[in-house]
Amino acid sequence: MANRFLLIGLFILTALQLSCVEEYKVEAPADLMSEDLYLDIFLELELLKVYYDPSLPPQKPDSLLNAIWDKYDISKEEFLTSHQFYQSQVAAQQVRVDSVIKRIDRLMVLFENVQDSTEQLKGPAPVQLDDVME
Repeated sequence: MANRFLLIGLFILTALQLSCVEEYKVEAPADLMSEDLYLDIFLELELLKVYYDPSLPPQKPDSLLNAIWDKYDISKEEFLTSHQFYQSQVAAQQVRVDSVIKRIDRLMVLFENVQDSTEQLKGPAPVQLDDVME
């Protein structure tokens, strides 16, 4: 009798564990974009989110979003259906997000290097005539 309760208990625990780790399944849309394209667009959207200046006119974010959709020749709806599918794969999506974060970090290093190089090219501040005459 005790073995029976133990088996039932193990069965219930196993069923609960399996139901908790099962990812939310979303069917792949017919127009699913490639993962590389998805990551490129995801990167640009994250950059837009991070660097958007709220002091800009309210229509500006929409025009920037439209520029992204136009650049990749895709609609917002196409991106969102692919995003929903990719996001439903929780573990794989975390890897994708981490890769986008690494790309942003590399871009930031590149940007800082360009800034440093530009400042070095400018050289020292020009000497003012008043400084020499004193």
